[in-house]
Amino acid sequence: MATAQPAELQQARSRGIELELHENISDKSLAEFYQNASLTVYCSVAEGFGLPIVERVMAGVPCLASRLGSMKEIANQLGACSLVNPFSTSEIATAITRLLRNHYELAHLTTEARQARWHTWSDYCEQIMDFVSSNTKNYPYPKIPE
Repeated sequence: MATAQPAELQQARSRGIELELHENISDKSLAEFYQNASLTVYCSVAEGFGLPIVERVMAGVPCLASRLGSMKEIANQLGACSLVNPFSTSEIATAITRLLRNHYELAHLTTEARQARWHTWSDYCEQIMDFVSSNTKNYPYPKIPE
């Protein structure tokens, strides 16, 4: 995970940007941050599944996310996300500004986040059983030789 360097933090502060850097926080602290957030940003270029997006949306907070690979798929399944090119800092900045200024759009995404549902293990089990039964009902079980 890349983190901001002291020089980058100082540069942001010199421009009047208030920034705090929190690393290795507890799950309880993370939950508190989510409770107080209006929007989260996750513009990774190399995420295998998109779990951070699921985590943020399931906490009831919209996410500005990368439109690459699995992150786009997860965001589209969950809703409550706005997608951007993670290689374009101007597109990311424009999207953050748009979402924070457009209260209607942010409220819509927040409602989607609070209503979002993710699959449970029971859901997966049911899907597997449905798949197996629908793909085996036309095939007789093989006879086992004695």
